[in-house]
Amino acid sequence: MGMKYLHLIWAALLRRKVRTILTLLSVFVAFLLFGLLDTVRSTFTNAGQTAGGNTRLLVTPKAGMGSKQLPYSLLTKIKEVPGVVGVDFASYVFGTYQDPRNSIAVEAHPDSFYDVYRDEVQVAPEELMALRHTRTGVLAGETVAKKYGWKIGDKIPLETQQARKDGSNV
Repeated sequence: MGMKYLHLIWAALLRRKVRTILTLLSVFVAFLLFGLLDTVRSTFTNAGQTAGGNTRLLVTPKAGMGSKQLPYSLLTKIKEVPGVVGVDFASYVFGTYQDPRNSIAVEAHPDSFYDVYRDEVQVAPEELMALRHTRTGVLAGETVAKKYGWKIGDKIPLETQQARKDGSNV
């Protein structure tokens, strides 16, 4: 049946060109809307889920993550909520390395961070102990270390956007 009636189908499509164009346009719009709405659906379905899936809850200030942090005193109250296994008080410092486009976020409370994310972030116990005893120490991920050519023991100068009282950056 395939090729036998192709000329009739082609003739019917060309007979009403406006109808053919509108039909093709409506099919295109239908696929476009499906793609956009599926993106919105998956965004709302996965909202609030992090690498830990739906077992982890991120609590932020009402004004958003870029605003003032939640009070540290809430940490103990959140720990007391039934079912809470671990709590991390995230205090990030955003800086740049060598170039303003090389943005790096540094977690300021590594102890609680590695307690909460122990399944996703693998750190040798001796490395974590060395970090805890080195005030200026940092653990960098393998990808970032390879990207910038960092090795164990390197001093890594980061410049932050926080200004000192004299006007210079920290």
